[in-house]
Amino acid sequence: MRAVVIDSNLMVVDMHNFNFARGIVRDGPKFGFEVSMVIPRRASDVVVRRLQARAALSISLADQLMDDPWSWRIAEAIDGGAILAGDLAALDGAAAIAGAVVLLPTASAREMLALAIAIERTGPPAAIVLGFHSLRTGEEQPKATNQFMGLLRYAMNRLRRVFPADRIIVNSTNARLAQAMSDLLRQPTWSYSHPIWYDLAEPKPDPEAPPDDGRLTVAVLGGTRLDKGGGMLADIASHAAGLAGRMRLLIQLVERYRVKAGTRIDDGLTDNPLVAIRWGSMPETALIWHLQTVAAVLMPYDPAEYRDRASGIFAFAAAMGRPVIVPGGSWMSEQLEQGLAAGIVVATHEPQGYAKALRRFIDVAPSLGRAAAKRAAAWRDRENGWRHLASISRELRACGIDLPPTPETPPAAATPDEEPGEAPAVARDAGRPVRVRRVRPGEPGGQMGSSG
Repeated sequence: MRAVVIDSNLMVVDMHNFNFARGIVRDGPKFGFEVSMVIPRRASDVVVRRLQARAALSISLADQLMDDPWSWRIAEAIDGGAILAGDLAALDGAAAIAGAVVLLPTASAREMLALAIAIERTGPPAAIVLGFHSLRTGEEQPKATNQFMGLLRYAMNRLRRVFPADRIIVNSTNARLAQAMSDLLRQPTWSYSHPIWYDLAEPKPDPEAPPDDGRLTVAVLGGTRLDKGGGMLADIASHAAGLAGRMRLLIQLVERYRVKAGTRIDDGLTDNPLVAIRWGSMPETALIWHLQTVAAVLMPYDPAEYRDRASGIFAFAAAMGRPVIVPGGSWMSEQLEQGLAAGIVVATHEPQGYAKALRRFIDVAPSLGRAAAKRAAAWRDRENGWRHLASISRELRACGIDLPPTPETPPAAATPDEEPGEAPAVARDAGRPVRVRRVRPGEPGGQMGSSG
């Protein structure tokens, strides 16, 4: 069965969607998929080459179609969708959407609208698979959130006009987000394993990293966007500067994640003896190397943004057996509270709270390191891209798509023994995805914002 994977935001190698793309290109054939990747024309040559992708999409995340704070999201979805529709309709051969299973692994209103318009020109695909990772915008203004959610519902309504709803498979990375998507889209939504592969790259020392100086290293990896706490890192480091004799805070700074216009991304960090800066994006080989060598990962993420949003950095850290320092009230803290990973939960999302957690970590680092290592194999077995593909395959067969039986799951690692006094590593039932409440088209949506 032909599978056409469309990702209009896949541009560079240091994004989570590149990991997914590599995983489905490698493992998709084992599930009966003949995979074609369709990505932006402006994607890096490395991405195109490593995925053997068709760089056919005219616009991407990097393109701004309207410079207006009130309407740029509308332009991105409506105007951008019309542009992409022409690109999708022109796909031919193995990448033609008619008759194929079409996957949007990081689905957006723009891509959904483009697909709806293209279907009217080309004929229907065999099935559509939509993957969602967040319902957050990273913005505080209600108008932005309501526009974002309203456009998603509008795009789904347009898609259902031209394609049967029972052949649209919607999935997300956790049950809370699945329920929110079900309410918003009025479409049954599944919670699947995290679409992440841990074995696509061999760890290699990072030549761009500051040299190890023997201190206990806690790392901030993946960039410093505002929703990842980038705006408070300098204050955290300032409050924890007294730990510089025993610890260093290794921070990855990526220029595109500037905290505020007109400022330097390293303001307040370069003169702090606690801080070591690793500049620029890093390949997965380096990311895995850091996650296998640092003592812990600091994640001062906004809990409001990450309440129903999973984190790829967290998933990698848990899989590599590294403790994490995370905010309470977040998806990450839920994993710790359920005993699925190990680390420290920060009750107050403020710089002082994270600085206090860093001080505490020095005293408990050995025991937390052991606890995290004991849970790593179970995490890798439960949350991985193979299980994600198995869930998609199972649902497609339920829709009548002719696919071979799901291949045998790679042998599960034994659940590690628990240390006395620790929370048990309670695993979610991996035999069947968690199904959230069905909402039929036409029924009222949930209480998500005021978009509906």
